[in-house]
Amino acid sequence: MGSGFELDDADDLQKAGAAYQKEGESIGLDASEFGCGARLSPDVWGRLPESWKMANSYDEFFNQVLADMKTVTETLVNLGKALQKAGKQYEEMEKANTVTVQPGDTLSGIAAKKYGDPNRWPDIAKNNPLIKDPNVIYPGDKIKLPPATR
Repeated sequence: MGSGFELDDADDLQKAGAAYQKEGESIGLDASEFGCGARLSPDVWGRLPESWKMANSYDEFFNQVLADMKTVTETLVNLGKALQKAGKQYEEMEKANTVTVQPGDTLSGIAAKKYGDPNRWPDIAKNNPLIKDPNVIYPGDKIKLPPATR
């Protein structure tokens, strides 16, 4: 799998997680997919892990390959699940730190409600570069709140 993800938001984390999980699940191999009469070139043989080279038969060889592939599969699936979980947690955190402007809201009013201090409105304004005029916010706008502590 290529590394075509920039993991900078919840959606990206979840997409990466799903991709890793899918990649891991797609590796699921069984021994019937291999022909036991296969011969490996010296070039390929030289790049194999030592544990594979120690096999006394093709069956042992392929069992070791499959065991290693199972480990890779489980690792990718678990990584995928972990990334998806992290993405969901990130999304929940973003939701908890976001306010939807209601009719009559002001930045100082939001600061008073969220921080108990209306004078924290400049912190909110600085955290939202799309707010050009802190005296003008519109119902439906999504405002990201900075951390409660300064």
